Amino acid sequence: MLTALDVYVSGGLEDVTLNILFNFALIRLASSWIKAHVVPKHWGLPALAMVCAASIPLAEIILEYGAEGWLWALFGLAASEAVVLGTSEARMQRNLVAAICVTAYLLMEARDFEFELSQLAVLAALVCGLALTLIRFRRAEAPFRVPAPIGIAFNWIGRHSLEIYAVSLFLMQLAGHLFEGDAGGSHDA
Repeated sequence: MLTALDVYVSGGLEDVTLNILFNFALIRLASSWIKAHVVPKHWGLPALAMVCAASIPLAEIILEYGAEGWLWALFGLAASEAVVLGTSEARMQRNLVAAICVTAYLLMEARDFEFELSQLAVLAALVCGLALTLIRFRRAEAPFRVPAPIGIAFNWIGRHSLEIYAVSLFLMQLAGHLFEGDAGGSHDA
């Protein structure tokens, strides 16, 4: 729906990519297949991460945010597998996928935003910190209980986060397109 809105507002398919929600849907559809056919293969996830990284220039033409989302999803899958399997090979694969993901992300951001070296260094420190946090993440019971109404709300939000995100994106984009004409008109006088 968001991509259709983009096409309508822009008057054509030039400079229109498939919305990030389409990319999310592709990732969700592919995740079961990846778990069944790629994860069991010796070093399958790092190999797929390399393919995703190499496909970024092509994917960004078609998909909003290109293949970077796929890399982060593969990193999450590799991190989960490392916890479940607990083997040194699984941990090495997770770390390699993390390195591929972080490197590709930093290279793309540096290119897209033309960062100076100092800016790139700050971004690298933050993204590496995020990657290390994700590597160390473990599911566990919370050491406290929230009141029941808050817990029910959190559960509902957690189960419907993609739908909430989709609705908020649509409303923000629609509002942006509706008010775009007003903002431009008030500055022309």
